[in-house]
Amino acid sequence: MKDDIAVLETNLDDATPEVLGGLQETLSDAGARDVSPRDDEEVPARASGEGHL
Repeated sequence: MKDDIAVLETNLDDATPEVLGGLQETLSDAGARDVSPRDDEEVPARASGEGHL
């Protein structure tokens, strides 16, 4: 049996940890196989905060 898998990536530069945590839970509950936010030096960040991918 073969499953179709889609990859979704986005940059979030103005989200609180609470929003990101809630998003992880929502995506996992919806069937996401992997939800991996990360702080990355290569992700452009706004002057007012960190960037998240």
